Parts: sequence; C-alpha cells; structure tokens
Amino acid sequence: MEEIVRLSTMCVKCSAALPEEAKFCSQCGQGVEADDSRRTLDAARDFVVGTANEAGNHARDIMQNPTAQKIAGGAALGAAAATVIPFLTSGVVAVLGAGYVAFKPLTK
Repeated sequence: MEEIVRLSTMCVKCSAALPEEAKFCSQCGQGVEADDSRRTLDAARDFVVGTANEAGNHARDIMQNPTAQKIAGGAALGAAAATVIPFLTSGVVAVLGAGYVAFKPLTK
C-alpha cells in the first residue's frame, strides 16, 4: 500500500512539525494561525535562497586561490574527457581530473 507523504505546517516560533488540525504547537505552545503555512513556505524559500547566496559567496572567495582554480580546471578537463569516454560518468572523471591536479604538486 502506498503511503502519502504530506508537508507539515511548521511552528513559526520553534519550527516543530504540526498536524494539519493543530491550534497550538505541542512543543512551545505557540498559537497556530490560518496563514502560518504560508509563512512556513516563505521561511523555507528564504532559507534556500540565503543558503544558495552564502554558498556562492564562499565559492567566489575560494576561487580567488590559485590552487583552487587549478583544481576546478582539472575537474572541468575531466568532465570534458567524459564526453569522449562515454563509459565513464562525467562526475567520476571530474573527480579524477581534480584529484590529479590537486595531488600532482605532491609528487614533485
């Protein structure tokens, strides 16, 4: 038998999952209003957008490092090689390319 999974409304105060019919949060006692589910979606969207922005900022900072640039170049080269060698996935070859570039200086 297939189980239906529903997104729960979350408490706006403590983020606890709430049953659909809840009038109060069982964790903190916060009252649940009719528009709380909309605020929960807005909070989830804001979290995802904020996390993506933060990841982008960190990626820009990391890519200022010359070694990181070489590793990313190796990963791109490996991914491009995967188009020529179809029996390997691009992810595997990208990791191999990045690893080669990262550890090549260690062998000198």
